[in-house]
Amino acid sequence: MKIAIISDTHGSIESVISSLKEQKIDLILHLGDYAVDGAKIQDRINIDTIIVRGNNDWGSQEPLEQILEVRDHRVLMLHGHKYNVYFGTDRLYYHAKEEECDMVFYGHTHAYLDENNGDIRIVNPGSPSLPRGDGRRSYLIWNTENDEIKRILL
Repeated sequence: MKIAIISDTHGSIESVISSLKEQKIDLILHLGDYAVDGAKIQDRINIDTIIVRGNNDWGSQEPLEQILEVRDHRVLMLHGHKYNVYFGTDRLYYHAKEEECDMVFYGHTHAYLDENNGDIRIVNPGSPSLPRGDGRRSYLIWNTENDEIKRILL
């Protein structure tokens, strides 16, 4: 299975849609900030999308976080703004531990990150619209067959 992981689209979805059409994606995870974009992407390319809301998703009924069972992983999916992620990922790590998750996908910082913090892999896809960090617009594709997470630059 190939899963696209997207965050912080902020209304800018055309390049993401164009890129996703070139991939063979089975599922999309949208990590918030313009959660409505997740629904729009799903409608445009007809791929199931799981969405959580972020700090800029006022009025959204999407949940703040979800836990997914994917192959042999338990994945915590959230935006990150409730966990002070600008100051590190320690709070994400401990929350994932409490939830018995071995992976965390989060957004909010707009900066790409893929790290192993002990026994938990913590991943941020960056942003396809307003990137920070290295300034490269991106999202991720997770191949669950071999656990490879590949950064897709736009």
